[in-house]
Amino acid sequence: MSGLPNDVLSYIVETVHNVDTQWALLTVCRQMSRLILASIYRDLSFTHDDFLEPFNGRNDPKYVLVLTKLTLGAASNPNLRYTTSFYFNGATSHDKTNHLIRAVLPFLVNLRRLGLTCPYVSPETLSPIIPTTTKLTHLILGTTHYSPSFVNLIESHPTLRVIRVYLTDRQPSGSRQQTYEGPISINAIPHIASITVPIESVKQLGHRPTVTDACLLIAIDEPLSVEALDEVAELLPSLRAVHIPEFDDLSITASLLHRLASVEYLRLDCPYGQTAPPDWSLLSMTKLKYLQLGDISEVGEPEDVARSIFDAIGTMVLVDLDRVEHDMLLRFCRHSRTGCRVELPTPKWQPWRETVQENVEGACLNHEHVGLPSE
Repeated sequence: MSGLPNDVLSYIVETVHNVDTQWALLTVCRQMSRLILASIYRDLSFTHDDFLEPFNGRNDPKYVLVLTKLTLGAASNPNLRYTTSFYFNGATSHDKTNHLIRAVLPFLVNLRRLGLTCPYVSPETLSPIIPTTTKLTHLILGTTHYSPSFVNLIESHPTLRVIRVYLTDRQPSGSRQQTYEGPISINAIPHIASITVPIESVKQLGHRPTVTDACLLIAIDEPLSVEALDEVAELLPSLRAVHIPEFDDLSITASLLHRLASVEYLRLDCPYGQTAPPDWSLLSMTKLKYLQLGDISEVGEPEDVARSIFDAIGTMVLVDLDRVEHDMLLRFCRHSRTGCRVELPTPKWQPWRETVQENVEGACLNHEHVGLPSE
């Protein structure tokens, strides 16, 4: 096998995703070992799902221990130059999280996608240690402070396309920085296309006509003002896809969508305990083509829910309903009487609209060919 061309060996390596097989390939030959190491290090992920181990809350989980071992030799590990994606879900103390981040990030010189979904991510820690050679396209953070260091982090990476972050104006204990006043520079992040932020933080990102996908976090116990909805429509005029987790008032969603004429994709997560069917006629004047609805187990039978949506929204062609059954969705087309089971997409880096866009476009073509359904 050592005599095979590099492109053939690279093709073999890229088709292997099983960890045990990858480790076995390390012993085949030196050339294969070099290629498989590059593949292993390309996407470094440290979460519960990656190690399939329950966390008992007393000791650090296995993936934290593995990352700790990796940091010990990070400065002399040449394979870290292959890393383009790094994801860490830190179920550990704030101090230990910052220690691990400081120990490994400076050596990820070719990083493109960074995810740190820890309880709190300090921008004061991140900003100075990310190598200047990185060209970040994706930044996913847990709760973080809207401080000068955070703004500097964003403005120093103009290649960013996806930002998911829970911004807060509250200054965390121990922070030496005050909350930053004013929005991020209008000339920063010119390629940003997808954001996940609290709806009240949209104003901090400023006017972003390039954004087409947004997940807007809305606090259930805090009423939204008309001014806040107008602000979203003004600052994000090109939105095509909107995700609102735990919505409890469809009228707020409808009011927002009436201000955003280009939205065709909508994802809503039903809050726990909701039993009353939403009044879908509130969305009858929108241009929605696709709706993904969260747990509907207490709202009604899937067929009835789907039909009520199609009846109310004339432009709708595809509906996905989640009943929390083994990470599966029930998918309904306008002309189908029953739903088919499809896997619930859980993309780590990809904006959610991209996971269904091809299916929606196909359903639109089918709708045009079939014509209006007979009643």
